[in-house]
Amino acid sequence: MFRKSVISITCSILIPFLCHGEDAVAAQQQKSEVSKQEASKPDASYTEPSLQIEENLEESLEPSASQAELEVEITCAPNQTCINQTPEVLAQQAKEKAAVAVNRELNADEDPLNKQIAEKLLRDKEVKEAIEKGDEQEAQRIIEEDKDTFELYGSIYTRYRSIEGVGSSWQDNGSRIGVNGHYQTDKDSWLFGRYELGFNLLDELKINRYEPTDNDDVYILDGKSIHTRLAYIGFQSKHNTFVIGKNWSTYYQIAGFTDRFDSMGGEAAGAYNAGTDGGAAGTGKADNVIQTRLNLDLFSSITNLKPLSVNVQLQHGEEIPGLENSHYGISYGLSTIIEAWSNISFGIAYNQATLSDDIDFARADLRSLSGDMKTLLVGARWFNDDWFIGATMSKSQNMHTADNNQYFSGIGAELYGQYQFRENLWLLAGFNKLKPDDDQLQASHYALDYTVLGMRYSIEGFSRMFYFESRIDQGTTFDNKKRGNQLALGLRWGF
Repeated sequence: MFRKSVISITCSILIPFLCHGEDAVAAQQQKSEVSKQEASKPDASYTEPSLQIEENLEESLEPSASQAELEVEITCAPNQTCINQTPEVLAQQAKEKAAVAVNRELNADEDPLNKQIAEKLLRDKEVKEAIEKGDEQEAQRIIEEDKDTFELYGSIYTRYRSIEGVGSSWQDNGSRIGVNGHYQTDKDSWLFGRYELGFNLLDELKINRYEPTDNDDVYILDGKSIHTRLAYIGFQSKHNTFVIGKNWSTYYQIAGFTDRFDSMGGEAAGAYNAGTDGGAAGTGKADNVIQTRLNLDLFSSITNLKPLSVNVQLQHGEEIPGLENSHYGISYGLSTIIEAWSNISFGIAYNQATLSDDIDFARADLRSLSGDMKTLLVGARWFNDDWFIGATMSKSQNMHTADNNQYFSGIGAELYGQYQFRENLWLLAGFNKLKPDDDQLQASHYALDYTVLGMRYSIEGFSRMFYFESRIDQGTTFDNKKRGNQLALGLRWGF
């Protein structure tokens, strides 16, 4: 009897919604006994016992204000004030954290057009949600925010890098300045353009004390003080973005999942193949390219999925890296990404650059170029407000070059991860691995195999920060010599 009384009191006072079965029966019996005792006493306001039991049970099932506060506090972490943290407030906080994470990673993405397209998709989603809630004023406010824009921007990327057995120096590391604008021609149509210059002022001042001995980062130390990084014009509609000029490739939409280190990485996937920026092969910043990026709303019934991203590009007549007066014929790239609003993505890309009909195969053989350049890349990424992880794997033919400038076919893999362990401090880790196929005798000893560990001190997102990276190298050159480890200390400052 004592146990049942305690159970009854606990159910009616603390958590009435969670009590069932034997506990509920005990509670009813307790009420029944009390009612019978009351009924034995003469009282002018006598009430039928069964009715009194029903009233008492109904009262016990109605949560008090203190019970409601208790339910809210249960969902809150210790040492937090939780009185106002209703489910609606918690949902809004989660939404704000997700928005911060998305904006951070879009700003860190090398391809600015990705941010432009993603912001358009997000605005469309917010407008749709506002209309569904009947808030026409909010929907109109979001639409009017997308005005014509014109922007001047720039960013300083510099580093001090030391390579074991080679030397150390201050270097530029992708500094750039540019202009960007877009003009709304209709309700869901925009014209846009971008021109971006890269500059290597430290190279011009000859502060560098050594020249790289292999093709690591040659696309940065290319000897050109000022060079074009991006130059394109385009048209954007609700479901399509069309671009012509020099722009980040369809292949890079997947390679960018892991090309996120500040000073190293991005090699195994082949975006910057054969010691270039990937312009001729169309894997990095594609030269003279025609692109279309489609956003197909094929999953409207699955509310957690964003529109399917389908990217297509074409090039023709680009010079083959390392073979003067030799050109690719038609080159094309395809990629697609399935992405959830919870920021998890899966992607696949294919790129092929065919050799032109007038190629001199005798000269091509001198560089071990045995046929068309082909590469297949798959990747995945997932991020939240304080972490990010991405992975890619590729299979390529006649794409990479070893440090003896010989083309080879092989398999590559990249991994990148970051974790925020303090307000402004991030830990980084990952690897790049690339191995020639067994029949590639011209590069049989060559191996790209290194791990990167690093740290960032963020001042303003990832656009203004200091960083440190360490490259622990297990790779070998074409003649089976071990590569030296590297250290880099750098600054990134956007303006």
